[in-house]
Amino acid sequence: MRICVICPALGNAGGKAFVGGQENNAVRIAQGLTSRGHHITIVTTPHLHSTPNGEHTGLEWAEVHSLSIRSPYASFMYGVELMVGAIREVKRLSRIKRFDIIHGHSGYPMPALITGLAGRVSRTPSLHTLYCPILPVKGWRPYQLLSHRSFARFYLGSLSCLGVLSQNTRQSVEKIGIPVSRIKLEPPAIDLSRFNGDVTKAEARKTLGLENISGPFLLAVGDLTPRRGLLVLADALKTVKESFPEVKLLLAVNMPLEAYNKGKFDVKSRFQECGLEDNIIPLGIIGDMPRVMAAADIMVAPYISIEGIADYPLSILEAMAMGRPAVASGVGGIPEIVLTGKTGFTAPPGNAKALSDAIVGFLKDPDRMDSWGENGKQFVRENFSLDKIVSDTEQLYFSITGNKS
Repeated sequence: MRICVICPALGNAGGKAFVGGQENNAVRIAQGLTSRGHHITIVTTPHLHSTPNGEHTGLEWAEVHSLSIRSPYASFMYGVELMVGAIREVKRLSRIKRFDIIHGHSGYPMPALITGLAGRVSRTPSLHTLYCPILPVKGWRPYQLLSHRSFARFYLGSLSCLGVLSQNTRQSVEKIGIPVSRIKLEPPAIDLSRFNGDVTKAEARKTLGLENISGPFLLAVGDLTPRRGLLVLADALKTVKESFPEVKLLLAVNMPLEAYNKGKFDVKSRFQECGLEDNIIPLGIIGDMPRVMAAADIMVAPYISIEGIADYPLSILEAMAMGRPAVASGVGGIPEIVLTGKTGFTAPPGNAKALSDAIVGFLKDPDRMDSWGENGKQFVRENFSLDKIVSDTEQLYFSITGNKS
């Protein structure tokens, strides 16, 4: 099949890892489809932290068309430029390649409008994978209006098929009136050839230069926005430090390390206020995430909200695949994957005490930590393996297009 993938922030990576669960998942599935003989064309925009003369890291197996966008990432005008540019490019390319299907990816619903319109102008079936639930919108700005449920129902309903990452997201699109028959569950894909837990903690820590640093080690992955809950985590770590003075937090942020070190952020100020300067190890953008996860004891994800974050956060599933239990907030679809008493612990969002109690409980009981970690590893293998998700996606394409080749 000839497949057109629409996903921002994949171009001109300049040797850096892709940033974000949506981006990484789109790449994994597309590459897996290539290995099955399908031809992939990616319409995208520059990487969030692109470098001059950068290359499409890891995308040599696809034909990449990176649009030139002048507006700031995630701004309303960015969306307008992306919409106009992507639709034009897909229409141009479709005349040459005659795509069998267009597959878009996004957290918010509005980019699905791009996928649907691109499908219409090129007369090609369209599938869009929605990574987050549709939440009530307050306000009258253009991007808020476009994300309003009544408008989202119109353009999501115009797609050939709407993919959803989780049961929670499925329920949110059902509530706005999308027919159940047009909604398909499309969980994220975890590459078990990389995230397999084969590297020991000692080996990973030595590779990362952490062998002489006392632990235990926690890991948090993501940006520094309030919804990630790092301010709450700082308060929780202050309490954890009372029982484990040498506890360390490996902080994998979505920016180069030098930008984090030079920048002024509320999170850094809170760490300092809590006396945690010596307990935080910032890492910046990670090129070898499996090794970093192998070095950790526990994955922490203290999200306040799931808005704009994959409803099944890939970082949690990846850590579970590595045999690491998760301590996370019970928001969005997270309770569907972090099963309290089996694969980890979920706490009410914003509850620093519940987070610290769960972390301390694990650190005081290594056997339980290892046992729940193994449960999580098996859970991911059974439900989120790359081979399974790619096969299911391929079958979904066949059912939408009727094309078996």
